[in-house]
Amino acid sequence: MIEFLGDRIRGTQGDVVLNIRSGCALDEERVRKTFVNQCTEFLDRLEEDKKRNSLKQLCMFIIGVVFIVLWLVVSAVSEGVGAEVLSIIGSFAVWESANIWILDNPEIRMNKLFVKHLRDAEIIIEYDSED
Repeated sequence: MIEFLGDRIRGTQGDVVLNIRSGCALDEERVRKTFVNQCTEFLDRLEEDKKRNSLKQLCMFIIGVVFIVLWLVVSAVSEGVGAEVLSIIGSFAVWESANIWILDNPEIRMNKLFVKHLRDAEIIIEYDSED
C-alpha cells in the first residue's frame, strides 16, 4: 500500500491528506493505527536495506583494496595477464562500492524521508450515502 500511495503523491508539496471512501462504518483510530504500523514496517525494511548496502559497500571496498595491493605485489615481481586481471577486479570492486554510495544510499534516504512524511498524513474517512 505504501508503494501505491508513493507513486500517486510523490512530488507533491505540503501536507498529505488521505481521503478514504467507505460504504460502511470504520473505526478511524484503528485505520490510523494500521496505516502508521504499515509505514513503520516499511521504514524498518528500508533501514535493513540501508544496513545491507553499507555492509555490501564496505565489503566491496575491502575486496577492491586487497586486489589492488595484490596487483601491486604481483606486478612488481612479474608482468603478465594475471597482474592485469587483479587490477581489473580491484578497480571494479572499488567502483561498485562507489556505485552503492552514489546511487543506492541516497534513494533509500529519500524513501525514508518520504515515508516519514506520509506516516504523518491526515486521514479523512468519507462515507458513501446509502441509496
